[in-house]
Amino acid sequence: MNADKQINFIGIGAAKSGSSWLNNVLLQHPEIEIPPRKELTYFNRNNIEGGINSSFDNELDYYLRFWNFTDKEKIRGEYSPQYLNDLEAPSKIHKAFPSVKLIVILRNPVYRLLSHFEYDQHFNGIISKHLQVNEAIEKHPYLLNSGLYAKHLNRWFSIFRKDQIKVIIFEEAINNPLQTSENLFDFIGLDCPKKIDFSVVNERKGIKSATFSQLLKVPGKIDKKLEKIESWKKVKQSSFYNSLIDAKTYLVDKNARKREKTEFSGAVYDMLNQHYKKPNEELAKLLDIKLDHWSY
Repeated sequence: MNADKQINFIGIGAAKSGSSWLNNVLLQHPEIEIPPRKELTYFNRNNIEGGINSSFDNELDYYLRFWNFTDKEKIRGEYSPQYLNDLEAPSKIHKAFPSVKLIVILRNPVYRLLSHFEYDQHFNGIISKHLQVNEAIEKHPYLLNSGLYAKHLNRWFSIFRKDQIKVIIFEEAINNPLQTSENLFDFIGLDCPKKIDFSVVNERKGIKSATFSQLLKVPGKIDKKLEKIESWKKVKQSSFYNSLIDAKTYLVDKNARKREKTEFSGAVYDMLNQHYKKPNEELAKLLDIKLDHWSY
């Protein structure tokens, strides 16, 4: 790796906690370069749902290709929420960029879980549409695990200095976006832009066509059958393959439809609040903050 090719910041999580909003804020700074593809997911061995991340074993040069590095004055970074939960991401990032600054945005874990449930049920197709929340939690442990923020952050704090990690609370960011942005850019080492558009939100989405939804799963099935073939691994590191991934993302977005919010019962909220009560207390103690507003 060329020593001049350094990544200055990496957003590591949390999934379904406002990372798209935060990424949009970062993109609006003229001195920041973020790749067009959001979520490069290079440093995580596993995907959030537990599957193997096929990019993990690629050389670092593969990762660095997503930036052009023509302007040496640019501050470079990316945002991949999958990193927070992953067991190996902290050490792999530290080995590549020991001085990198890390950004985390955390949302009330109850609402985070419900948002994740809806997304993976109606858009990703990971969760069967026949499952209720309690059934999905039992079958897909990642839903609950992703909200155990203190457990995950402790893993990062054991490798990186605390002053390298900026933790943002989603609800506070939405209530005071300008102050959040000023603090964020100061952390990165930049002045805050005079004008920022805070309106971008990640809407609830579903796939318009059930047939198209099934077709989306075909590339993953092919990849799984070929993943052990050495020549296929090289193909996956090519610009051609990355172009195919970007084309797939474009088609998915074009076939997405806005979906109405699912109404959950009070019993569901009570169950989740009880589960996260102690983990939230551990997080508040770890960060030395109050999280009373996370109580339902």
